[in-house]
Amino acid sequence: MVEHALTLYYDEPQRVTSLVVGQFSLWNSSTATRVVLEGNVSSSPNSPGSMEIVLHLSPYAAGAIQQNPDIAKSVLSTVLVAEGNSSQDMSGNKIEAVHGLQASRLVLPVDVGQVVRLVAFDLNLEDKILALRFSDAVEVASLNPAFISIHALNSERSPFVQLSSTSLGGALDAYTIHVHLSDGDMNALKSNPTVAADQNSTFISLGAT
Repeated sequence: MVEHALTLYYDEPQRVTSLVVGQFSLWNSSTATRVVLEGNVSSSPNSPGSMEIVLHLSPYAAGAIQQNPDIAKSVLSTVLVAEGNSSQDMSGNKIEAVHGLQASRLVLPVDVGQVVRLVAFDLNLEDKILALRFSDAVEVASLNPAFISIHALNSERSPFVQLSSTSLGGALDAYTIHVHLSDGDMNALKSNPTVAADQNSTFISLGAT
């Protein structure tokens, strides 16, 4: 189940029961398009001098955001508006109105059925690194190197080397993962001179992981 939530960070504790979700709205800073929020709240203390409150959006509000092409599509254009009576501190003082507070982080859901594809790779035998570039953001830990093979031709029947004793390195960015080739992988490549012989005759195969 996908969690649709908005996390608010205050500089002092807020009375959770005083928070009025309908007084919050998300805007696009460029087009002035907005969606008024609805849902319920939960909280957990972040430190003695602050409070973290989570707005769990209703299916209606989440659907309105996802269907609006201008709302919550980029962290740079996503801003929050909170009316002056949106919440109160522990002494009953109303929070000051907030107009145009930019989001600090935005996590977008992957569409159901969306397929992440390998779109490019870079094989550096000198540094023993295979860099994989994907069409969408991927988790490093989700990649199984045992499903990767390097081929001499763009065919499953061509000579190939199956990677086995490899380890995953860090990601250059959300779309690129480094695979460090082991000594066993390097020896297998050296023993098969037709595989990874040159740029024009080097292909890789990546099975479902």
